[in-house]
Amino acid sequence: MAMILFNPTDEDFEGQYVGEQVIIKAGAKVKVDDPRGRHIINSLGNRGLVTLEYGDEGGGELVKAKIGIERHKVFKRKQVLDFNQINEGRFQSKQPYLTPTKQVQGYAKSLGIGIREPYNVEDAANAELSIVMTQNKELQAQVVKKDAALETLQAQVSDLTNEFRRFLALASDKAKDEKAQVVPGDGADPAAIKAVYMKMGKDKFSNWIANNWSEIQTYPQDIKDDIASKHERLYGTEFPERQPIAGEYEIA
Repeated sequence: MAMILFNPTDEDFEGQYVGEQVIIKAGAKVKVDDPRGRHIINSLGNRGLVTLEYGDEGGGELVKAKIGIERHKVFKRKQVLDFNQINEGRFQSKQPYLTPTKQVQGYAKSLGIGIREPYNVEDAANAELSIVMTQNKELQAQVVKKDAALETLQAQVSDLTNEFRRFLALASDKAKDEKAQVVPGDGADPAAIKAVYMKMGKDKFSNWIANNWSEIQTYPQDIKDDIASKHERLYGTEFPERQPIAGEYEIA
């Protein structure tokens, strides 16, 4: 079995297992076997190292990253405060101050905490720099989030545009089909006129009447009577006195 070690912090981690070195860069993920992974997570978990499991993709990974970053912040704060406490004790005992390591100095700078040493109890400049660095990281995270939201919106707009184009194409095809059902003009053979509508069903006959109302008024009376008769058979109502609207019939 294997596990994924994830370092969501801004600091590189280094672990040892049976003499072998394992390095997990800041923001990186490393796949290791279970014994090695459990050993390393036990030693570096308090510094912000976390494990990822199946199903942690996306939201789960973000939650664990937040937990790891908070642990890392707590660890850094403890390192600086412990160092200051030791130096304060040495000061009370009139012993020389200890020199902070580069790591402790970096932690203090990132957190805005002053290091206890001669003439430097609290460094306001460090505190201000820490605030600026934190705000910068937050702004960068917001930009990334907005970029992702914009990409999603653009994809949705593209999908809607494609759907609208398909709708227009279908509407155009339907209009062409209805237009193709040419209504014979004045003086045409009655048989030719009947051939246009006689095979139409309920779904098309009412729309044909609506779209060709003016031409129907010019047909011979026997053709108009036949159209009215078919209208009554299909819809159970008398032929309308006014021009109907295409699509207003409810087809059962």
